[in-house]
Amino acid sequence: QFLTGVPSDAINTVLQTLHDMGIIYYSSANLSDVLFYDPTSLSNAMSTLIQNKDKIAKDGILYREDLESVLEAYGSKLCNKYIIRILEKHEVIFQYGAENNTDSINRSNSSKKQLIVPCMLSYNPTESFVSYKKQFSAAPKYHTQFGRVYRFSFLPLGLFSRLIVSILHLPKVQCPQKYQLGMIVEQMEGISTTQIGMIEHDLSSSTLTLRVQASQGRRASRNELFLKLIQAVDSLLSTFYGGEAHNVAIDIPCYHCLEKNQNDPTLFSYDVVVESFLKGKQLYCKDLLLQLEKLAPDIILDNLSVLDSVTVQECIGRGGFAVVYLGKMNETTVAIKKLMIKETEEQIKAFHEFHNEVYIMSLLSHPNLIKLYGITLNPLQMVMEYIPNNTLYYWLDNKTFTDSDFSWKLRLKIALDTAKDFFFVN
Repeated sequence: QFLTGVPSDAINTVLQTLHDMGIIYYSSANLSDVLFYDPTSLSNAMSTLIQNKDKIAKDGILYREDLESVLEAYGSKLCNKYIIRILEKHEVIFQYGAENNTDSINRSNSSKKQLIVPCMLSYNPTESFVSYKKQFSAAPKYHTQFGRVYRFSFLPLGLFSRLIVSILHLPKVQCPQKYQLGMIVEQMEGISTTQIGMIEHDLSSSTLTLRVQASQGRRASRNELFLKLIQAVDSLLSTFYGGEAHNVAIDIPCYHCLEKNQNDPTLFSYDVVVESFLKGKQLYCKDLLLQLEKLAPDIILDNLSVLDSVTVQECIGRGGFAVVYLGKMNETTVAIKKLMIKETEEQIKAFHEFHNEVYIMSLLSHPNLIKLYGITLNPLQMVMEYIPNNTLYYWLDNKTFTDSDFSWKLRLKIALDTAKDFFFVN
């Protein structure tokens, strides 16, 4: 009845709009499963949930069965699964894979499904958060500090909630303190904390500030938490904010200023630091020469092996920002992808894409995925496993082959191996 007067060819559009607004929920294209719900009942359920958060939740994390119990008091069990889907769709709650992380409410109950509810966190910093924050002021002199500042021209809705969820799923990372606009994170090795990080979102200035403190250990290990957090923020911006992510100004604070706990550290723009790396220019804070591996270890790919025994041979491929060559690493045949640096506005974009590809490949190790051996710095190249015999598309599109050339055994092997790849990457 509520669709009376709506043209038949517009019904699906109207329903989809109401669905997106959270007024109705439907899960099938033929509209056989449409749920209408009373917003007042849902509001009452969420109010009860918030009022009892100290009893059923800890640090914004609760068990799904506890949420279902509260919702059941205001509706049928049948509606619960739909309402939970609605809450997930509108990012009020998020699934929490606690089995992949050390930050869990109760390890003995980790078989129960957990949910993250950022709005149930304290809106203001807790006393414990402030206490952790003071550690950055009292850091030992032998500790290294890394930092990053993101300045937004707009205020991304739900940014920090998504970031909390992303960081809680990082391996070997624990979050001892968090509130709606900030969190303390720790890098764990066994039961020991090796690095500590702090992230805060300032709504008044539309900035996101990230700092990491690490002991002077091996370069690759001391940078680990910082690299994880930087990648979490960058992935979030590119995935959820698309082209708008390019409107985010990124500044890098001087590590000398951070170590001295200066309130107004010298800032270098991301583009300036990238240009310094690509062109070998030196950067100074006042009269102090800065080391790029301490200023921006992520930009210089400090966690990767730098290779020096690489020989470039003939060109085998070309893309928008890079050229691929056949080559040799000692006696091993390799593929070498060289970043083409041009004096254009596309230089930073090209480097960013190249950098992301290198970083992601460095995290992946699977027999069905191309292996990254390392990089060279002058020129900037990634050295990868060479896979001969062209691509799968090439063979499927090759008109000289027929169906009989691809046995079902081969087809199933290709499909299974591909599925294993996607499963591993996800």
